[in-house]
This record gives sequence, structure tokens and C-alpha cells, in this order.
Amino acid sequence: MTSPSSWYGLARECRMRAAETHALADGMKEAEPKTIMLRIVADYEKLAEWAEELSTLVGQETGKIPFVAEPPKPQPRRKLGKGELRQQTAAAFLAWRAGQTSKKDK
Repeated sequence: MTSPSSWYGLARECRMRAAETHALADGMKEAEPKTIMLRIVADYEKLAEWAEELSTLVGQETGKIPFVAEPPKPQPRRKLGKGELRQQTAAAFLAWRAGQTSKKDK
């Protein structure tokens, strides 16, 4: 039996593909290809709904209902002081320099 989290992952993937396909369809000017793409979007949405229902049903059978939540919001980046920025820049340069090979080594 497939785990509820894999069904939930499939649902999420289908929703992402539906959004991508919808964006492509919005850029199309000809009616027939656009209609075909919008049908594909509808199919992806149906698949996502089906997978979400299965994830809930499988979760109820096994006692493991998937955790469904929004992904965490990225934390704002901390501003660095001049000294910290200089240190990080120097460390990055030294790391880059260490990975470089001289013409003699080639």
C-alpha cells in the first residue's frame, strides 16, 4: 500500500504542473492549442484532487494522516556589518583561490 505522504506529494506535483501548464496556455495566441493546454490543466487538477482524497483515505486506514501545511516562509536575511562582510568576503576568496590550479599544475 502506498503511504499517504506519497499521495500528498503526487497531489502537490500535479498542482505545480497545472500551474506551469496554465502559465504556458496564457501565453498562447491560437485558440486550438490553448484549449488543449487548458484541458491538460483541468486533468492535472482532477489528478491532484484524486491524490488528495487517496492520501486522506490511506491515512485514515493506517492512522497516519499526512501533515498538510504551507511551507515555512523564508526568514529575512540578517544585515551584516562591514567587519562581518569583509570577513566573509575574505573567506570566500581564499576558498575560491584554494580550488584554483596554477598553469604549472596543468
